Amino acid sequence: MRQSRDKKICLVILGFLAFFLISSNSFSSVRFEISVDKSIISLGEYAQLNLSFSGTQNISAPKVEIKDFKVNYLGPSTQISIINGRISSSITHIYTIFPLKAGKFKIGPFIVKYKGQNLTSNSLEVEVVGRGSGGVSSAEKGAFPDYSQDLEERIFLIVEPAKRKIFVNELIPLKVSLFIDNLAVRDIEYPTLSAEGFSVKKFSKPYQYKKSLGGRVYDVIEFETFIYPLKEGELKILAKLNCNLVVRKKRRLGSFPFEDFFDEDFFSDFFSFYQTYPLELKSAEVPIEVLSFPPDKPQDFKGAVGDFSLKVEVSPREVNVGDPITLTMKIEGKGNFDSVNCPLLKESKGFKVYEPEVTQEEGRKVFKQVLIPESSQVREIPLVSFSFLDPETAKYETLTKGPFPLKVIAQPQPKTKVFAPVLLEETPQELGKDIVYIKSSLGKLRKKGEFIYKKVFFWFFNFLALVVFLGVSYFYKHKERLKTDRDYARKFSASLQGKRIVKELEGLYTQVDSKEFFDRVFKEFSKYLSDKFNIPQGEVSLDRIKTIFEDKNLDREILEKIKDIFQISEIVRFSSQEVNLEKKKEVLKNLKDIVVYLERKKL
Repeated sequence: MRQSRDKKICLVILGFLAFFLISSNSFSSVRFEISVDKSIISLGEYAQLNLSFSGTQNISAPKVEIKDFKVNYLGPSTQISIINGRISSSITHIYTIFPLKAGKFKIGPFIVKYKGQNLTSNSLEVEVVGRGSGGVSSAEKGAFPDYSQDLEERIFLIVEPAKRKIFVNELIPLKVSLFIDNLAVRDIEYPTLSAEGFSVKKFSKPYQYKKSLGGRVYDVIEFETFIYPLKEGELKILAKLNCNLVVRKKRRLGSFPFEDFFDEDFFSDFFSFYQTYPLELKSAEVPIEVLSFPPDKPQDFKGAVGDFSLKVEVSPREVNVGDPITLTMKIEGKGNFDSVNCPLLKESKGFKVYEPEVTQEEGRKVFKQVLIPESSQVREIPLVSFSFLDPETAKYETLTKGPFPLKVIAQPQPKTKVFAPVLLEETPQELGKDIVYIKSSLGKLRKKGEFIYKKVFFWFFNFLALVVFLGVSYFYKHKERLKTDRDYARKFSASLQGKRIVKELEGLYTQVDSKEFFDRVFKEFSKYLSDKFNIPQGEVSLDRIKTIFEDKNLDREILEKIKDIFQISEIVRFSSQEVNLEKKKEVLKNLKDIVVYLERKKL
């Protein structure tokens, strides 16, 4: 009996040991390795970082952050192999890493959790060199931006509030400036503010200028808005902005920068020559000290901050009891009109007072309040007062208007009139003389006309009404579909854009230089293809267009024309080459052929 029990205990222990060994084997079979496609990277170029997991495919993409690098996840690549009857699987998560400064950097080791355990990768070293240290020819230096300096010194964001010490509700201008030093940047979005405790107005349309800073001349794009704090204390403001940096992929070693220009494969390789890389720029945090309201507030102060004036109008000045009087109060000046509330009546006794109607425009806020006198004893509209804080003097100001004389007339009492009865003499009524009388005979019967449904005009107007109804129904459904179906709206918009683009460019190519002309061609044509094929504008590339053409079995000759347009556009935009009018005409003809062909196809 005891031997049987000991056997069972031994079996249980052996089972646990076997399970532990199998689990350990299973875990140890999962390997985590990292690699890059090149160990030396030039500033302005990027490298590919691979995170490979052997022995499993059930690992999602880890979040990778590397100091002094911008990291962008591209996607996974999986593989399954069978060798001597044994199945092995792996997954590789692919990233691009874009250096922000020159130097030697260590990447890794990374730690990833898998089934409650930590997988640790190897580490590797990469060297980031300036463009000037890689033996770049003078022609190539002229064609592309110089990345020999750290990227953070070449493109950055600055936040500039008008004041650093303000009161609650004080409205101040704020500028967000994007500084760019000889870089190719596109798809610049409006900045967003991380400003807890502030109310932020919309940004106005940006404007551009050049500015010298630290011995360099920058291209500056400036965005302006207004902010005001909602609470006191030390608050901080930080700005973020997204844009795309146009970078150059690594050219194959030993090639002359333009030796492939006459190669037949140049067009197909062109989009591997340039790449847009997303950048998220952040400014430094700017502290702002927010002061509370000074003591001794006026009784009618409700938080208005600025420098204001008050105008009051009363209409009419002579009314009957119960008739409405309109009290119009206009507040004008500079400041935070969101904090301006309706001025107060010193006393409202004798009036029925309604809520004011408020309208606001630039530099003015108008309150229209209806007052109804309840007695003829009312002789005036009382004093109107409005108090605000002037942030320049840090003192309260109180504006008063009135009182306003008023004449209220009592309602006259209605008199009751008594009328004496009047006897009317009845006269005999003759048949056939009244408006609607009783006929004693049918009279002569005759045909009045045909039935209306037998007339031509009846059917014509019914048919016309049906056509109008169908037309209105189609137009309404079309309009609703444009609002709700994004794909349909983009394709419809593309059809309108195509004709407009061709027409505008035909009137433009002789009036502007090559760079401006091909900037316009590239931008408008990319937008057209994006809407026509319903793809994001940032993903418009030759490879993507080629795949769409193959899937839809479209004309390859049209694809070649698209290649030609993108090719010449990029060459001119980034190398500042001049192109003659004949080449511009050829590009316009190709563009027109592409638009006509794509609009005829039901895509």
